Amino acid sequence: WLFTLVEYWLFTLVKYWLWLFTLVKYWLWLFTMVEYWLFTLVEYWLWLFTLVKYYGY
Repeated sequence: WLFTLVEYWLFTLVKYWLWLFTLVKYWLWLFTMVEYWLFTLVEYWLWLFTLVKYYGY
């Protein structure tokens, strides 16, 4: 039964690592998306500010 136990532990470990990898990948994707949206927002506000300053509203 020792072999079965080792096999089980290995399987659990692999499963755990895959889960962790998926989580990290997901978080990186989320972070990239948030970063992109923030950048777009900042760019938009800068453009608006420049426009307002240029036209003197």
